[in-house]
Amino acid sequence: MDDPTTSEGYVALRNALIAIQDDVSAVHSVLSAVSDGGAGWVQTAYFELRRALVQGQLKKAETVGRLIALILEFKNPDDVDVELSETRLHREGMRSLEEGIGAILAQDNLTGLSHLEALTEAVYGPESLRWVAWYWLARGASDEGNLERAMKASQEALLLAKGLDDQARATSLCRLADVEFLRTEYDGALEHATEAASIFEKTGDRRGLAVAALALARMLDKLDRDADALEAARRAGEADPDWEDPVVYLSQRALAWGDLEEAESVLEPFLSEPRSPEVDRQARLVEAVRTEKVPRGVAVDFLKLRTQPATDETVEAIEVLWHEHREFLELRELLAWNLVKVGREEEASAHFKEMASQDLEPEIRASVMLGLGCLANRQFKHRQPGARVHAAAEAFSRASEESSAAEREFDDTDVTPEVVDVQVALDASFEFDPEALDDAVDQLTIHEETDLTPPPPKPVAPMIAAATPGAPTPAPPSTPPPIPADARPAKPRSKAVFTGSLQLFAVPDLLDFLATSRRTGTLVITSEHGIGAVHMKDGFIAGAAAPNSTNMGDLLLKQEALTEDRLREAVEKQKAEGSNRLLGSILLELGMVEREQLRKALDQQARGALREMVEWTSGRFAFEPDRNGDEAPGEIELNLDTRGVLLDVLRAYDEANK
Repeated sequence: MDDPTTSEGYVALRNALIAIQDDVSAVHSVLSAVSDGGAGWVQTAYFELRRALVQGQLKKAETVGRLIALILEFKNPDDVDVELSETRLHREGMRSLEEGIGAILAQDNLTGLSHLEALTEAVYGPESLRWVAWYWLARGASDEGNLERAMKASQEALLLAKGLDDQARATSLCRLADVEFLRTEYDGALEHATEAASIFEKTGDRRGLAVAALALARMLDKLDRDADALEAARRAGEADPDWEDPVVYLSQRALAWGDLEEAESVLEPFLSEPRSPEVDRQARLVEAVRTEKVPRGVAVDFLKLRTQPATDETVEAIEVLWHEHREFLELRELLAWNLVKVGREEEASAHFKEMASQDLEPEIRASVMLGLGCLANRQFKHRQPGARVHAAAEAFSRASEESSAAEREFDDTDVTPEVVDVQVALDASFEFDPEALDDAVDQLTIHEETDLTPPPPKPVAPMIAAATPGAPTPAPPSTPPPIPADARPAKPRSKAVFTGSLQLFAVPDLLDFLATSRRTGTLVITSEHGIGAVHMKDGFIAGAAAPNSTNMGDLLLKQEALTEDRLREAVEKQKAEGSNRLLGSILLELGMVEREQLRKALDQQARGALREMVEWTSGRFAFEPDRNGDEAPGEIELNLDTRGVLLDVLRAYDEANK
């Protein structure tokens, strides 16, 4: 089946509407020239909208949803404010989905489920939007461990999908199979995953076929049907040779069976720079085993422990392994993050700080910086946004200064909010795909968008391991340690952190996503340059800091709002108090600056930090949502429009690089 969203007529009308969407008379003129007033276009647009929403592409979905609303208003101009009008139901449904999906992607499942339930319980509403709501409700409930609720939502999604198209039906079958497998209903799970793969193959959706086949391989793997699992994984690799997940799966399996040559060779097509984080980690692990830096059994145990939920039992198992192999830095990194996840933050901090003093691979260094930044943000969570972002941004440099101190004695602390790596389920051709988002500038200036052909999706954080076409089935060792088939994050105890790689989710895309989903919390970003942090409040920027951020005093001097003598006096008071008070707070208290002058300096400081961070293309990020009461109000409240600031920053970046 050809993708209807790439047809010439659909693309032409879409581009025209994007260009004139703010001009009501122009919109009416264009739609009046279309024979059916755009009704046929809306049907295809809902196909594109479903795909974008299931992939988690909220910005793209917002654009398409707004265009659909334009046509609905044109068809029924007098019904816009009517309670059950088609236009109003569409707009309200889109709002519920954006808030619900955004919350679930940010690992705030309970908030997300409440928004989605409101849409699923509505008597009226577009079937496409209700189907998406059921789909994400199933996913959120599954992540929460409520499999009964997830099962009901999956079944409802499948019922609605039968009235939509094969793409929605196959995607629903994949979700249903995933839930059934978690419920140990293995026969049903295998049947539905196989059916989904057949539908994708029939419709010519190669990515859909690849994801369904690899999901099937994962299930067969856990059922110890090794030969069938490898065959399914090879099928996935053949269906989409550009997708790396099947390759990582095969490499991990080959490593487990002791075939190092195979474990290396299957990665070869993906070893050119830049490598994805998962391919790079797997390649380094295989090399460590080949050079005998890490015993093969330890490497396999490490892979297994990486997929386990964060519990005290998991921490204990990692600690036992690490005490026997202290030179294995990836193992210590895993231990530190699991300690964060179970709330043992002092121990985690000690590990991160000690690692910060060592010569680390870039990926591990970025992870260590991220851990230190997140812990610093938590330490200052009841402080003003400015204090939080500066504490996070300075965490790695402070840790490096303290690295010569004696090793701390580890003690448990009270359980605090949990960090959960974002491991987005691979749901057929509709899996969440940050790399498939439009170019950052195009997303933020949608009136200039012209190319509507969707790019081929790539994976986010692989949850499964992979196979390559034609790879021989290795002979099993006497006691092969299994790699768990389902790498699902642990059920969070209170809140979680949405984390990932900048190679998969660029800084502008991250901020745009957080703005669209109206998130509140702190985004910590690491790169080779250091740590940056942005505090968000309801999707608006409340503060930002980066390694080279201009300090407040210099900004005020440049404004001529302050003399050097008065600045020196305020700095001395700040040092004397030793209370980590921000300089701006002291300047206000002493009456040395006006509030508006300080607000202007804070605005400039935030924009400068963002200008620095948008250039970062490698590293890691984590967004930790706030709970009510986490944040203390600041003397000066910044409330910067995220998209407006990004537009300004990106324009300045483009001009500077001309």
